[in-house]
Amino acid sequence: MHRYLMNQLLTPEQSRRVVDWLHARKLEFYLESNNGLFASENFATLGEPVMQE
Repeated sequence: MHRYLMNQLLTPEQSRRVVDWLHARKLEFYLESNNGLFASENFATLGEPVMQE
């Protein structure tokens, strides 16, 4: 089951600010867009335990 938190077009600058905010807090992330799926550098290893939970 998928739930959307938000579906909104972001500018490249807005996207960069979101990614910078997440990086500054050392949070792993997974972003989905019409252009593809984008995961943070360590998402595959650090995100798996959370997804398994």
